[in-house]
Amino acid sequence: RVHEYGGGAYLIGPAGKGIIFSDFKDQRLRWVQDGGVTELTPSSAYEEDCRYRFADAVLDTARDRLICVREDHTDPAPSKVVNTICAVALDGSGSMEVLASGRDFYGAPRLSPDGQRLAYICWDHPNMPWDATELLVCELDDAGSVASSETVAGGSSAAPTSVLQPAWSPTGELHFIADSTGWWNLYRHVAGRKPVNLCPRDAEFSGSSPGWALGAQNYAFLGDGRIVTCYQDKAAGASKLVLIDGTSEMPAEKNETWWKNLIPKLGKGEAPAAVEFGQECIPRAVSGFCPSPDGKSLYFLGASPATAGGIYKWSIPSAGSDGAA
Repeated sequence: RVHEYGGGAYLIGPAGKGIIFSDFKDQRLRWVQDGGVTELTPSSAYEEDCRYRFADAVLDTARDRLICVREDHTDPAPSKVVNTICAVALDGSGSMEVLASGRDFYGAPRLSPDGQRLAYICWDHPNMPWDATELLVCELDDAGSVASSETVAGGSSAAPTSVLQPAWSPTGELHFIADSTGWWNLYRHVAGRKPVNLCPRDAEFSGSSPGWALGAQNYAFLGDGRIVTCYQDKAAGASKLVLIDGTSEMPAEKNETWWKNLIPKLGKGEAPAAVEFGQECIPRAVSGFCPSPDGKSLYFLGASPATAGGIYKWSIPSAGSDGAA
């Protein structure tokens, strides 16, 4: 129930062992495994049910903890509710450490693959997350406390930007969705430079309800370095699935028309930086991407006006292919 809309209420435990979830009835964190249930936030840590709410967690396995958004309702008056980024121990002690505080709202804490950097977004009233947010990256010390932090996107009062859905690639590069151009496009952060727009389009790559609930991510990383995402085709009123070369250096100022004009000029056998797929092989609306461990298949939620929603499996084309899968 964090932010009242909730989202990101569960995750798979370390090494795939069980499920860690925020229990709706009392808002406590529990870890369910074959051997039983571990109370991660037991009454010995704090007595009152629903004092804290937890959401949008990520594992910090090396430090035996998870990092999440915590909402403190010690004083239940709406103006007194406190949001933070908080670490919670996995040993059942209920031990917690606040890693970021002082802003009205927080979301999407994401730990880098090496466990040394933590990214998250934050924003303040009266902004909503689709109005203006900031993306921060913290350096963590060996104990997991914050050593330093910096804003890497958003945060300009002169040009408010909505930055959403941060995620680290397997090689440790930070990606995010931002509406810097007026459209939510997918970017890669590059230290000391402007963010790289990986697929410039006059289209939304943010999913159907950006910012409304925690835990959303409208793209995923494939084992070969590519990124899969989707946007809503305005003309067709349907989803376009896109495979992007994750190493692309497309300049952010290039627009959709420039991109479309480039593709016919590419030489035979030369793969464009992005390949699109439409209703020849996918349903009209897609979301929730999950690549298979072997990188050959993509699972996602799909629906069409004439059919019920369901889970779809899509065979991922090899790099350079532009045919339907």
